[in-house]
Amino acid sequence: MGPAITLAGRGPDGETVIAENETALDLFLFKHDLPAYDRPTPKPAAATPAFPKTTIGGRVYGDLSSKDNEDEGTGLKSSDSGIGTDVKRSTSSVNSAFDATWSAKFETDIGDVGAKRYDVFVKNAFLQAKLDDAAIFRIGAADTPWIPSSMGSMVSATSRTRSPTLTVSPTPPTGACTSWAKRPTTCCRTPSPS
Repeated sequence: MGPAITLAGRGPDGETVIAENETALDLFLFKHDLPAYDRPTPKPAAATPAFPKTTIGGRVYGDLSSKDNEDEGTGLKSSDSGIGTDVKRSTSSVNSAFDATWSAKFETDIGDVGAKRYDVFVKNAFLQAKLDDAAIFRIGAADTPWIPSSMGSMVSATSRTRSPTLTVSPTPPTGACTSWAKRPTTCCRTPSPS
């Protein structure tokens, strides 16, 4: 049983009321048409400070596949036949906000280049000062304003280059035409003469 609630002089004829809990007291006061019990306001929980705040994150890109390599002449399967997994790329990051103005970010990108060899890149490693929504300054290895590193990693996965190149046709016949460097694609079709 918890602590009892005692209210001196609150009974129907000025008696002292002792109740087991708040619900019992509320029912007693309601039954005798007495004013409600004013509960003390609980103390607010101690606010957790917003700063410093650090978050750690990461992503892993992989695949699960099955292959059956068999020599047609002998009918023997190769040693790399079967079901397997492969980690193609992974990223890890640490973001720290020191206060409302200053923060830092460190992010790595590890990519499979074949033959069980992985290249490690530093995608971001910078100190940031956010003076206003329109005035954000970064020093270090940071994303470019127009092509962020997420776009760069898409290009890196296909062309093995860290700097994406966007090619735009100067006068496309049927709308804008874009292609990534080292992976040219035709996305604009010239209308066939009628």
